[in-house]
Amino acid sequence: VCRDPQAPRANSVSIIVATMNREETLLNALATWLLVRGVDEIVIVDWSSVKPLAPAVQSLNDNRVKVIRVNGETSWILSRAYNLAIETASGDRILKVDSETLLKPDFLVAHPLKRRQFYRGMWWKATNENQIHLNGLCYVWKEDFVKVRGYDERVTQYGMDDTDLYGRLENSGIDSVPIDLARAGHVEHDDSLRMTNQGVRLTWISQFRNQLILDRQSVQTQ
Repeated sequence: VCRDPQAPRANSVSIIVATMNREETLLNALATWLLVRGVDEIVIVDWSSVKPLAPAVQSLNDNRVKVIRVNGETSWILSRAYNLAIETASGDRILKVDSETLLKPDFLVAHPLKRRQFYRGMWWKATNENQIHLNGLCYVWKEDFVKVRGYDERVTQYGMDDTDLYGRLENSGIDSVPIDLARAGHVEHDDSLRMTNQGVRLTWISQFRNQLILDRQSVQTQ
């Protein structure tokens, strides 16, 4: 459950990312985020990477970048990691990216965020295989994210986390707007590292398990 321990800073944008054991990929993507016009802060949650991320990130000498280290975790849990990232973020607008997400410098200019709306990746609008992987890209007001209680932390393995979040935002009366996928990209990779971090062998089994968890809760709350 996402909590909000500090009031967000008005008219500011925080990029948030959480990652585990993906230093090279993260640094390549981070280089593009630093060039995005209008970014005030970049919050990186290092979810118990074997090799801590802080030394490599600090060598960039950009005071907008903040690394939050979480120790003692043996598997990757996206929901908990990203809830922590957004709690720590100081901006009133949040751009949630993955460690493989590439951004164009005019990304924020091309996505003016109005009240009662959020931008989201929509895989069915992809024009190529690469854009399908941008479904998790989301630009949202922090207060709206917090009001729907963030990512569901019962989802502890791969799949359905973003879809569930988007559905709750929409059900709360927030309009979803498709992200211009031409303003972003995705570093190509297979699922092997993700599965290793989570102890999962088949992605479809993990997705089916998560859907059952979310459906059960939906029935109980009706």
